[in-house]
Amino acid sequence: MLADGPEGLTLIVKGAPEAVMAACASAGGAPFDTAARKAASARVQALAASGLRAVGVASRPWTGAARDPTADDETNLAFEGLCTFADPPKATAPAAVARLAAAGVRVVILSGDDPLVVGRLAGIVGLRAQKAIVGADLHVLSSDALRVQTRDTDVFARLSPDQKVRIVHALRDAGEIVGFMGDGVNDAPGIKAADVGLSVDGATGVARAAADMILLDSDLAVVADGVEEGRRTFANILKYIRMGASSNFGNMLSMAAASLFLPFLPMLATQILLNNLLYDVSEIGIPFDNVRATDIARPQRWRMHDIVRFAGVMGPLSSVFDLATFGVLFLWFQTSAEVFRTGWFVESIATQTLVSVRP
Repeated sequence: MLADGPEGLTLIVKGAPEAVMAACASAGGAPFDTAARKAASARVQALAASGLRAVGVASRPWTGAARDPTADDETNLAFEGLCTFADPPKATAPAAVARLAAAGVRVVILSGDDPLVVGRLAGIVGLRAQKAIVGADLHVLSSDALRVQTRDTDVFARLSPDQKVRIVHALRDAGEIVGFMGDGVNDAPGIKAADVGLSVDGATGVARAAADMILLDSDLAVVADGVEEGRRTFANILKYIRMGASSNFGNMLSMAAASLFLPFLPMLATQILLNNLLYDVSEIGIPFDNVRATDIARPQRWRMHDIVRFAGVMGPLSSVFDLATFGVLFLWFQTSAEVFRTGWFVESIATQTLVSVRP
């Protein structure tokens, strides 16, 4: 940019230290030679190792007319120094990473920052920081090799947006369900490529548009809370489906068996509807039911054969009680149709509402 100073216009350049230093010819009145560049680069590395991001600053007098500078104008600069920025993780991050790890969710950092900065951050929050893959390394890795590397690498640095997408695809090809959380323009492709894209309130519009969910609080602990609540909800949904499937299957078998020897309808249509309504009311408490710790501690998947097997066992078992009720009412007491229907209605609703299913 151009700045107006006491001696006229000055071109001030800020950016990645390596790029800025490459365009510098002097520093403090002395030549900015190879030794000076090495010393400055070593300083940048030392700052990165302590968790500080560095931005190089250089300048030169501007002798031309005032206009927007171009890249060709950034030559023969005087190196002014470094601006550093501290971006520590939130205090809740280590605990959130530990909670996610205990729940079987692995956290991986995909960043465009210096690998030393990212590695230090990863070590603070409890990730494996001993090994980091930078964007330049991805060019020599095939898709199969990258898929293998993603198994034991938690830190990826100096990545471009398309390289983040490639890592997401490598994780998915390895059989992982991938969620990507980001807030910048460079994160949007990765958010879109993941199975679940997450962004935060206050992120760039592109990142929010690409996300499937937007978190109102920019905190990894929210993700850990969401994982636990999602698994609790999923477990209770399975309870409802298993109870409903087994109950309906059992009633269908009972109705079919009753039609073989009863000279009348075992239950009227209005009774069936009322039975279902009362049964649904009894299931209102399922969303608030407790869930076993083992169901929250591991990822769960939809397994249709488990539901069919459960209904195939519990449905006929409930029909045994229905058939016993039929025998008592019709054969033993020889009741009328109205009394029979009332008796089966009471028995049916009782056996359904008093059953507690543990998936």
